[in-house]
Amino acid sequence: MTKFNEKLDDVICDLSDVKKTLHFTRDNYEDKRVIDLPKDHEGTEFSIKDCLENAISTLEQLKEGMTEEQFIKEIFQIAYGETKLTQELLDEKDYQTVVDKIMEFSDKALKWEEAE
Repeated sequence: MTKFNEKLDDVICDLSDVKKTLHFTRDNYEDKRVIDLPKDHEGTEFSIKDCLENAISTLEQLKEGMTEEQFIKEIFQIAYGETKLTQELLDEKDYQTVVDKIMEFSDKALKWEEAE
């Protein structure tokens, strides 16, 4: 197994652990499972669970031989869904905006976990 695949396995394992933990963590305000809460407060219908499942799936596909171009497109879609903005960011190769959005998702998930 290459170092790259080992790293992918580690990340997939970590995300799976976060998903399992959030499955059993309840929100103190709405008495819902944290994993079922919206991924942001912008009126989205996508949950934290949807984001984690998408991220895990994307990494598993990469491990199975996804091209760099496919991987980049998938990561952009994790951050912004299948929207016009995603295509604009892809066209501009605006990687930092996408990284910032994914870090925002990660930070929010950690805050909910730490609130328990």
